[in-house]
Amino acid sequence: MENGQFVKTEPYKIDENNTIDVYFLDYEPWLTQNQMAKVLGIKKTAVSIIINDIYSKKELDKNLTSKRVTEDGVERTFYSLGLINAVCFKVNQERAEKFRDWADEQIFKKEDEYAELREWADLLRQLFELAIQGNQDAYKKMTFYFDKAFNIAKIVKNANARANEKE
Repeated sequence: MENGQFVKTEPYKIDENNTIDVYFLDYEPWLTQNQMAKVLGIKKTAVSIIINDIYSKKELDKNLTSKRVTEDGVERTFYSLGLINAVCFKVNQERAEKFRDWADEQIFKKEDEYAELREWADLLRQLFELAIQGNQDAYKKMTFYFDKAFNIAKIVKNANARANEKE
């Protein structure tokens, strides 16, 4: 996942017959007003009224919690998890809680992935510093980890390609 870009993930299952595609920016889920309405089982106009109320009372900063995105020539506004949670809190129902639980689970998964990548990056930086100083053992370890990282990247790339083919 590239930083600063929206990435579609596995669909969120609202109920037996309804799912929505959730987009993530970095590790945080973002939804449109239509998606929030579907998740919460309320009308889009109700979601819009709640969002406008949140912004008018300056409970959240619109510039930090909403982003306009153009995809396939269609412009949509996505809202951050912070705003989604604020809307859920005001609606306060079982469906809102179910989505918050799902979103938390997704974030923990993403944070675990990032934590592992950060650990690898830190290790590679340390090995690189040692290799620059002429430490041959560090150079060999660094090469091993780069090869391993490259193989993992190929596996992830192939998995993403298969997932995109299914869409």
